[in-house]
Amino acid sequence: MTPAITGTAEAANPDRAADFLKEAADALGLSGWVEMTESGGAGEGRVCFGAEGREDVLGEFVAHLHRGSAVVSLEGLSVAWGQVAEPGEHFLIHYP
Repeated sequence: MTPAITGTAEAANPDRAADFLKEAADALGLSGWVEMTESGGAGEGRVCFGAEGREDVLGEFVAHLHRGSAVVSLEGLSVAWGQVAEPGEHFLIHYP
C-alpha cells in the first residue's frame, strides 16, 4: 500500500490553483490528480485533489499548499490521509 491524501480547497482562480498543485506535485515526484469546479462569479471555485507517494513527501506537499504562492491562495484547505493499492504514474489535471 502507498500513502495517499485527498483534499479540497476554495480558490479565487481554480485554473491557476490546478496548475499550482500540478507544479508542486511534479517537483516532488508525486502522482495523482486535481479537478476544478467553478462556483460563484469571477471564476471562483473549488479544487479537489488526490496525491500518492512517500509520507514525508506528501507532508511537504501539504505544507506547500498551506503556504500558497504570490498568485494562488487556497482557502479552507481540507486534507485526509489514506492509502492506495496501486499508485498512478503522473499528476493529471481533470478539466470540467
